[in-house]
Amino acid sequence: MYAYARSSPQVLVDPTGLMSRLPDWVGGNSQCGPCETTIYRAVQDEELKDIIQTGRFRNPPGSECKYFSKTRAGAESYAKQAEAAFGEKYTIVETKASCLLVRSLPEIIVDRNVPAVCVPTPFLGQLIPIVGSVKR
Repeated sequence: MYAYARSSPQVLVDPTGLMSRLPDWVGGNSQCGPCETTIYRAVQDEELKDIIQTGRFRNPPGSECKYFSKTRAGAESYAKQAEAAFGEKYTIVETKASCLLVRSLPEIIVDRNVPAVCVPTPFLGQLIPIVGSVKR
């Protein structure tokens, strides 16, 4: 739950992107203005319908985070692997996220070398799916 603060809420990094300075463990002593980066998620039809209906990424109660690839190619690779393994179709949805949020989350390598981050459920509301980005 506190991945954005390295499991220590006393070391809280501002994942909202409003801080003007990155802590050393995130990226060094550099000044940083607000910036955004694009992250991607491969979703099944049920999640896609929910995204279209609500305009948001959501988690069921009890889920701590949602995985996003740091690259479109990574999300597409995951989708191809999952389709081959489970026979289910996936759609790629992109979103913009605060650079500070993405940098503050540990990078996780999943499913044959796909770089990903797990966005904690409380921060999903900051991510607005880009509807025109949906790609099958």
